[in-house]
Amino acid sequence: MRIFRHLGRSAPKLDDRHAEGAAGEGSAAESSTASSERSVRAAFIAVLIGMAMVPLDMTAVATAAPALAISLGELSNVAWVVTAMALGMTISIPIMGRLSDMQGRRKIFQAAIVLFVIGSVASGLSQSLGQLIVARFVQGIGGGGLMTLSQIILGDLVSPRRRGHYMGYVGAMFAVVNITGPILGGFIVDHFTWRLIFFLNLPLGAVAMAVSIRFLPRTSSTSGKSTIAAMSIFYFTLTVTGGFLVLSWGGDTYPWRSPVILLLAAGTVLALVVFVLVQRKSLMPIFPRDLLRNRTFLVASGLGLATGVAMHSTVLFVPVFLQGVSGLDATTSGLLLMVLMGSIIVSMIVSNHLITTRGTYKGFAVSGGVAMAVGLGLLGSIGAETNVGDFIGYLAIVGVGMGLVIQVPILVVQNDVPRRVMGAGTAGTLFFRQVGTTAGVAAAGALFAGTITRALAERLPGTTSIDTDMLLSDGIASVPSETVAVLRDVLGGAISDVFLAFGFSAAVLCLVLALLLPARPLRDSVETFPAP
Repeated sequence: MRIFRHLGRSAPKLDDRHAEGAAGEGSAAESSTASSERSVRAAFIAVLIGMAMVPLDMTAVATAAPALAISLGELSNVAWVVTAMALGMTISIPIMGRLSDMQGRRKIFQAAIVLFVIGSVASGLSQSLGQLIVARFVQGIGGGGLMTLSQIILGDLVSPRRRGHYMGYVGAMFAVVNITGPILGGFIVDHFTWRLIFFLNLPLGAVAMAVSIRFLPRTSSTSGKSTIAAMSIFYFTLTVTGGFLVLSWGGDTYPWRSPVILLLAAGTVLALVVFVLVQRKSLMPIFPRDLLRNRTFLVASGLGLATGVAMHSTVLFVPVFLQGVSGLDATTSGLLLMVLMGSIIVSMIVSNHLITTRGTYKGFAVSGGVAMAVGLGLLGSIGAETNVGDFIGYLAIVGVGMGLVIQVPILVVQNDVPRRVMGAGTAGTLFFRQVGTTAGVAAAGALFAGTITRALAERLPGTTSIDTDMLLSDGIASVPSETVAVLRDVLGGAISDVFLAFGFSAAVLCLVLALLLPARPLRDSVETFPAP
């Protein structure tokens, strides 16, 4: 508990709305402030537990995915175990955020815990991959709510100026979870059963619920209505699901120009048009109209989207390069990937502290955009002859840049938007980052596959039996030895194309958008925008 005692010493002195009328001079004021600080610390623990449940589950399940797919007899569709949860999270993020503006943070946070645990239990009891996919979708809805509400509640509890004190602990939590999650998943699969991974969310969810009931403050609605129109949710779900299916199936399950993909894409566009029309007429839209007219929100959301594209198109292909081109084993490549993740986390912790100290954010976002552009530009020059040490150095530069940028969009939005739509604003920013992640990975994978196919046709016309999936999953060891040198060269060229086309371009976009951010001082109060 030492970490939380330290957190208490650095916790911000907030204007607690429940203590405002009682605080007086001398010891009474000090007592009120101390009580407020203790309440914030306790509520932050509830937020941290809820936030940790999602990445811990995702990293553990990713490690166990092959084992559970083999157990259920459908290894070829194992990717949907991850995709279904990502889809549920993407759909729920803006909806949960908007509902928290209408019905209060605590109620929606607890509903998200319940949904996540229900999905976890259903996943553990699944007897077929189809049942598991549906259960993971439900789990994703709860997980999206947990990730969103954690950020929103933190914005309610802590002023933007003092947020860095707390985000340092959030960064440390993610570091621990990203290391322990895969280890835990592998250990459970090797010694017990993959189902136990999901059942572990029961005690975690119970603790999160108990702490939230005890310590999360009750908040009232900050808007005049109590719910979102069902048609808005329906057409939003259709739009997101259609987009997911197009990106997941296109170029893989079906050719991009196949009738299935073309019809699905047309249906997605139609659903989007109808959703926009419904939004315009709705009294309580998922994305409030005044929020969409807020320049800061639009720029910050674009920055989040570009960061998602740059980060995940990089993370996806680092192991492919290290294994397929440099010839390293999976364990070593995984350890080297930690250079990128570690530099992101360290940079994020340090920059959050400096942002809190200085009360400004724009310079850090601009510096991060520059570092990302330099690092990803260098990664765009790699090939089969690239030294592993140089490659790791490039990754460290990219990681430092990402750590400087990654938290800025949410911080900017919470510092700028009115409190009555802060939930929708925070969730909207997270939603666009999630869209960037999904679209970036899908588009980067399509470019990679197309480049590989064309290069193999030119340089190894007789190797049509070698497909991109095999290269991605098994690396260079799965092909005949006489073609290894050529394939390493082809693979290195394809990966460098991805880093340039998506990583570098997204980093430049991050830099441009960072320059467009307003240079406003961070607020010291959480009550600047009172609820109506």
